[in-house]
Amino acid sequence: MFPDLSVLNRQPGDIEAKFQVAIDAVNEAGGINGRQLEMVFSLYHPLLNVEIDALCVSNVDDEQVFAVVGILIRESALCYTELNDTIAVNTFAISPEQFERSRAPLIGVDPIPTRLVEVNIDTLIDTGHLSAGMQIAVHGIASKEGLHNDYVAVLEDRGIEVVSNTLRTIDNDIAGAEAEIQVLAERWAADNAEVILGSAPESAQDIIAFYDSAGLDMPILLPEDTHVSLSLIQETLGYDLSVFHNAVALLRETDDATAYQENIAGVADCVDRFQEATGEVVDVDPSTDGMDNLGPTIGACQAIDIFAAIAQAAGPELTTESFGAAAENYGPIQVTGVPLGSLGPGKFDISDAPAELGRYDPDTLAFVAS
Repeated sequence: MFPDLSVLNRQPGDIEAKFQVAIDAVNEAGGINGRQLEMVFSLYHPLLNVEIDALCVSNVDDEQVFAVVGILIRESALCYTELNDTIAVNTFAISPEQFERSRAPLIGVDPIPTRLVEVNIDTLIDTGHLSAGMQIAVHGIASKEGLHNDYVAVLEDRGIEVVSNTLRTIDNDIAGAEAEIQVLAERWAADNAEVILGSAPESAQDIIAFYDSAGLDMPILLPEDTHVSLSLIQETLGYDLSVFHNAVALLRETDDATAYQENIAGVADCVDRFQEATGEVVDVDPSTDGMDNLGPTIGACQAIDIFAAIAQAAGPELTTESFGAAAENYGPIQVTGVPLGSLGPGKFDISDAPAELGRYDPDTLAFVAS
């Protein structure tokens, strides 16, 4: 399953074909211990929770799927893994709470943020962006208050004073959220912070919403990156991205275009195989106004890679339980676009890639490794 990005004015190409080509590669190589994968494909409207819930019921009750793979936004994975004991492989961000609540295996690509808070802060200290004695503002969102508090605690442990500690509490109401953020931005300015740090991926769009109007010009630190493309933030919310001239983000994924050019972890192999099979041209140059079909192509390969590897390791007696046991005992795993990854007991978030500093590139509307 995959969100219908056309409703967000994106051009992702033929998503179903991307998954089918990845599945065909597995089947042509012998399948899963000799058994063939069969796909039930669905696009869903990313803004309609009722439609997402109905799709879960259809997949579980009508189609009786063994697993669901792709992008499962917000908490939609829990319909499968918590309520229905169905495996999910999600190439979108997953919170620690979702892992904890899942009865069936929930596998993700991105590392759980709480596993990396100390690493992120120490990376920013080692690169000179934070130092003992510095006064900073820390901004997050209430739904990720645990992660936010972890950042505050580590900063204070490192001798960095948090002079402004704010959380956005309003979700699913853009006007209300913007009004709240405006008040918070005025507080950041009044507290005379030297730096502002975002404790959640959503913090980036919060910070830029009223950065200029509050008279702010201090450095912005985004250890959790943004988890959505900056161009999408600009197009859907109308925010001015130029304020990111003074920002750095910690990146754990090489940008898709560079990953293709350098064939990092098989990205070019995945994309070229899809192009050859379908004739769809994948736009690998982010500076053009072409299609937005590179990321979805890579994501399809990732999802199928992960499911196939774990299912193969589970052996001929493939059940939800044997799949989960195989994941816990897997160790290092090779996944398209993930240079370093592993699975293990209590660790179903795959990526182990170290963080790199990324700076805003106005030509590509993205943070790129510096």
